[in-house]
Amino acid sequence: ASLLIEQGFQPGAIVTIAGVKSIEMVAAIIAVLKLNGVYMAIDTQLPPKTLKSMLDNAGSTFILSHEFENPVLDSESINNIDLNYE
Repeated sequence: ASLLIEQGFQPGAIVTIAGVKSIEMVAAIIAVLKLNGVYMAIDTQLPPKTLKSMLDNAGSTFILSHEFENPVLDSESINNIDLNYE
């Protein structure tokens, strides 16, 4: 939750959570809900065009992910936060 706050998270913000199911993903969902945010879980195995469309339509302000090598998830208009952060 503190990483989101440091990046400028505001209550009601939409956070995209991408990647494989893991304990980090569960912790990310709890953090978003604890901060009164909205999360959208996406499957990074979807076609790039579909992922891009989902992100554009949702108006997500943050992406929490393990997979920054995915060019669709690499956006200058969205704050990227690595779930592997320690």
